[in-house]
Amino acid sequence: MGGVEDLARLTSVGSDPDRCDDVLGALVRRAAAAGGDDADAVLVLLHLLAPGVNTMVSRLRDLDSAGDLVTVVVGQLAVEIRQFPWQRRRRAYALSLLLDTRRAVLRELGVRRGTAAREVLVDGDLYWWESTLDVVPGPEEPGPLEELADFLIWATRRRLVDPDDVRLAWQLEQLHGYGQAAGVRVAKAWGVHERTARRRQARTLSALKAAAAEYAAA
Repeated sequence: MGGVEDLARLTSVGSDPDRCDDVLGALVRRAAAAGGDDADAVLVLLHLLAPGVNTMVSRLRDLDSAGDLVTVVVGQLAVEIRQFPWQRRRRAYALSLLLDTRRAVLRELGVRRGTAAREVLVDGDLYWWESTLDVVPGPEEPGPLEELADFLIWATRRRLVDPDDVRLAWQLEQLHGYGQAAGVRVAKAWGVHERTARRRQARTLSALKAAAAEYAAA
């Protein structure tokens, strides 16, 4: 491995997801205060996670009254890298770091538990999953959102479900209870008939349910 450019290539769009996670995990262990305590590794991780930082800043811009959100997010991400509990959290490093950072930044901006915050969480360069966070979980343990996201990453990496089908199923689920017209609009955006979209949703949910036991044992 020749340098930061090689690391960026290994963690870029289209790279092997498991290899990407292995690379980030090695860097996290090297950077963490309870690991290698390497300041250079912290800087490398900040560089590799920059796409996620940029997306987070963009999504939280309306909450920033001081105009220093970039500094706040980058500074908090560095803190999260240094204190990351790598001994017990051994998967989805980019996701975990960015969600930990987001929680801490929201607290600093005055967003408290129970405050609705709907947004795309991180950039697709490192993590594609889109979700809705209705309650800001505590910092001690991964919350339901992290568990769900980790399960979906695991399932798509093993090709148990198709990523596009998961996105479609999620969008339809978000509109549950809003009537058939809402589902028709989602299906139209995907270029399919509403019945086709519902069949894909049902097939995806069935596959995820079947995979749940294997994931729990992984």
